[in-house]
Amino acid sequence: MKILLVEDNTALRRNIAAVLQSEGYTVVPCADGDDAEFQILSNSSDLVLLDRMLPGQDGLTLTRKARAKGITTPILMLTALDSLGDKVTGLDAGADDYIVKPFAMEELLARLRIWSRRTVPLEDPRQLEYGDLCYQPGVRLLRGPAGEEVLPKRLAQLIELLVRSAGTPITRRSIFNRIWGPDAEVTDSVIDTYIHLMRQRLAHLRSGVRIVSSRGTGYQLHYEPQH
Repeated sequence: MKILLVEDNTALRRNIAAVLQSEGYTVVPCADGDDAEFQILSNSSDLVLLDRMLPGQDGLTLTRKARAKGITTPILMLTALDSLGDKVTGLDAGADDYIVKPFAMEELLARLRIWSRRTVPLEDPRQLEYGDLCYQPGVRLLRGPAGEEVLPKRLAQLIELLVRSAGTPITRRSIFNRIWGPDAEVTDSVIDTYIHLMRQRLAHLRSGVRIVSSRGTGYQLHYEPQH
């Protein structure tokens, strides 16, 4: 079961992630509402643990956006707001469950066991297209004019992020948070390495799609048809 964990408190986020991973869950950590929006709307998780109070967009706003887009992924809201009115507001926004902080990990795990019995693992089979590229997330298969290639996990995550966000620059920070997670202990140069490797893959496939960068903005895809 793949769980998107959205929590801005670093110590709590790391603690929850460690416990869930020890129980066999796959955890995607996220620290703020803006990064969480992409993850939630990509519909790539089986369940979302969502803090209500976040930097950027708050949990209620994200939940309403997800439901308005037709996202049916279960959302369990984590919050210190424990009045009946607060709970009703969260549930009315589209949350499926409500866990009040502070909570015991045993309670959280029990709730997750309930939802794991109800939830069929999600996989987005839809083919993503940009320019002369076709990408299938479920099998990490990238096709271009000169053939096709199954990508390693990190490169697959990078090209999926860039294709889904085509036309909109993605900052280095967002790339780092969405692929490695805000708690990953890797250097900033890792992003440069993966951008370089992805550019090599595009050249090998003889694609007219390029990864372009602009100082202070980030990266995005640009397509120039090959003649």
